[in-house]
Amino acid sequence: MTVENFDEDFGFPHISEALLARERLIFNTTEDLLLAMQDSGMSRADIAKKMGRSKSFITQALDGTRNLTLKTLSDITFALGAEVRLTITRNGRDVSHAIVPEKQFYETKSSNVETPRKETIKIVIATKHMDYVQNVA
Repeated sequence: MTVENFDEDFGFPHISEALLARERLIFNTTEDLLLAMQDSGMSRADIAKKMGRSKSFITQALDGTRNLTLKTLSDITFALGAEVRLTITRNGRDVSHAIVPEKQFYETKSSNVETPRKETIKIVIATKHMDYVQNVA
């Protein structure tokens, strides 16, 4: 037996580069989520409760038996108090682009929204003279 015919001798199936890339992404993503869970001190049950899902749903999402959609990934990281950042590289070069501005630019809550002060200018025209009054609301 030689290295060249090792796969043939043991009957290992050929695995495409695309399949390896997929499995690597799944593994790395789920490992990152598990590390974020450990860092936050949250359990699968805690995340499931925050998401309104079952613990088994979270377990399946994190062990790779359930397809982890971007929506589910976003929901899990939100429950962890974290944020997903995706970087797409081509030939070792980052080709990703942030289309949506960072959180601090678009987050609004009724409690932190201030009504901007508007300055009202009132001009009064009389027959004998013009009067200008500036009123700050």
